[in-house]
Amino acid sequence: AGDNAELQQEIEKLRSHDILTGLLNRQAFIRQLQDELASPPEGRHMAVLLVALDEHSRLQEKIGAAATDLLIRQTAGVFGEAIDDAMLPSRLSDHVLAARIWFEERSEAESLATRIIETFSGRVLEIRDKSPTVTASVGLAVGGSQLFTADELLAQSESALREAQRTGGNSYMRYRPSTGAADAGDAAQWTETLRHALNNEDFRLVRLPITSM
Repeated sequence: AGDNAELQQEIEKLRSHDILTGLLNRQAFIRQLQDELASPPEGRHMAVLLVALDEHSRLQEKIGAAATDLLIRQTAGVFGEAIDDAMLPSRLSDHVLAARIWFEERSEAESLATRIIETFSGRVLEIRDKSPTVTASVGLAVGGSQLFTADELLAQSESALREAQRTGGNSYMRYRPSTGAADAGDAAQWTETLRHALNNEDFRLVRLPITSM
């Protein structure tokens, strides 16, 4: 019975973890987010962070396709220096890593994003006969009193990651919804914009004096 239990645990680990890095795989990460969001801890909110090396295509060309696995492993190793296992470190796609944090103050999530950036910034990797210096970008999606689904948080953090890379990298970007579609009358976009504003306390009370004409 003991052997069967150990075998089952090993099978489950293979099913839920990325073989190359040992991190959780995408399916397991999303499943864990869904389970946690179904019964969130009182007074705490979830943030999802996505991480990718900047100028990945250029790095790939420099080290060669045969060294891709080494690049991914070393990237995961540096990532592990900035976070702990309780944050669910995961490999979301080929070269995008992920983590989640439960927080009371939004500054906790932003501090983690900053720590990840600083851990990668200027790091020299040793990949065969190459020694590339790397930086990374982080996309941050912050939940709040208006709960988002796991899929929504992932989509938001992916959008924020693209924006961080577009603006030069070596930084993090917190997701903010576009107002373009909302201005055009898109009800779904308006809903997302309002929920995001509620989560991030973006509403302001403006008082205008009423005067008699």
